Amino acid sequence: MIWGEPSRSNNFKPFVKQPLGKRITAAQKRAPRRYARLLDAAYGQLKAQRRSNLVIGGNTYVTGEVRPGAWMRAMTLPDGRPPRMDLYGHNPFSFRNPSLRNPPSDQVDFSDLGRFGRDVQRVLGTPRRKTIRLFLSEFTLPTAEDREFNFHVSPRTQAKWIANAFKIGRSVKSIAALGWIHLYDEPPDPARPVSTGGLITYDGERKPGYAAFRSG
Repeated sequence: MIWGEPSRSNNFKPFVKQPLGKRITAAQKRAPRRYARLLDAAYGQLKAQRRSNLVIGGNTYVTGEVRPGAWMRAMTLPDGRPPRMDLYGHNPFSFRNPSLRNPPSDQVDFSDLGRFGRDVQRVLGTPRRKTIRLFLSEFTLPTAEDREFNFHVSPRTQAKWIANAFKIGRSVKSIAALGWIHLYDEPPDPARPVSTGGLITYDGERKPGYAAFRSG
């Protein structure tokens, strides 16, 4: 995986943010184009060491300071070609129940993955006649006030949404893998919010989401 969430300005610099609802500008395209050169060079080096290495590029996340679709389309090399990769990484954190019937959004959450997978293949795969599937490295659903996310759901809803996410994962052929971030919640801290998106509480109790994720 070449870089984590480079579409976030505190992860990749220099960077010009894309305001919500605005089309990407030439200045905002510079960061994804720099990243494309880095990704393509890393691909060449990793494949030179071992052809079986799988290289994951893109690595956007829901929303992003350059929106996922805009970042993906702007990832071009100086000659206009897309960078080489085997899989496209995306973290589809979801503020709504995952369902392919949900209306499209530019955030590219779990409900958008059918459309996004087709876009990735058309933009990044078609020029080289290569299949580029989605590697969903991080998914989580906080079950209480959380230090990383501005939303949370009940433990029962967490389990339901996980089950629905796996339904999408099985039905959308462009999805290759689904990972989870934070197995355990962090211990409570009276001074600040903590991470509550685990499948197991800080003291070892398995949430309903644990069984939902394990059964897939």
